[in-house]
Amino acid sequence: MITSKWGEGLSVGDKVIDGQHKMYFDLLRDLSLAVDENSSKERFLRLFSAFELFIRFHFKTEENAMLDSNYPEYKGHSGIHRACLDMVKQKRLQYEEDEFTASQFLAALYEWFVLHISSEDKKLGNHLKSLQSAKSNCNYEPEAI
Repeated sequence: MITSKWGEGLSVGDKVIDGQHKMYFDLLRDLSLAVDENSSKERFLRLFSAFELFIRFHFKTEENAMLDSNYPEYKGHSGIHRACLDMVKQKRLQYEEDEFTASQFLAALYEWFVLHISSEDKKLGNHLKSLQSAKSNCNYEPEAI
């Protein structure tokens, strides 16, 4: 079972993204519990479908933040998201064809996620924090219309 929890060491410094990362961990734990309880393949796939919808939503949230903030690494980061979704699709098909166990599936998702947050998402978080810092240091107050 995955017992790891989201911790401050994985924080990227953005409330929305960090909140979604916490949800990702919760969904991984649900999948892990299904594996530990020897749930049916049907149940695991149902839980996984919810997980997959969430990660698509999460990636769009991050990509919108990148576009809104003119993130210079948008193209590369969003490409990594697409590669992850392709990997997830491939692993799901392998699992459905009994070429991959649920435990292997889960381990791949967990490893990818932790590595991705620790590298790519931290860079995005630093970019977003630098914009917030610059904004708060600005003394310009627009006139009321």
